[in-house]
Amino acid sequence: MSRPYLSPRQRDCVRLAAAGLEQRHIADRLGLKFGTVRIHLTDARKLLGARNTAHAAALAVHHGIVTAEHLELP
Repeated sequence: MSRPYLSPRQRDCVRLAAAGLEQRHIADRLGLKFGTVRIHLTDARKLLGARNTAHAAALAVHHGIVTAEHLELP
């Protein structure tokens, strides 16, 4: 199975979602608007073939997009 290509911002959003942050907190952390984060996560879910954000996080781990160090927030 090939690794799906996610943009850098899509990867950032999925990694923070996998670490347990809600969309509004992801937006604050990345300096983005809430709607922008929602779009990045929606696009990432589509590219990963995920049903929801939790499923996208699991698939991102499977594909190596999210690793253990991404799950630890600074």
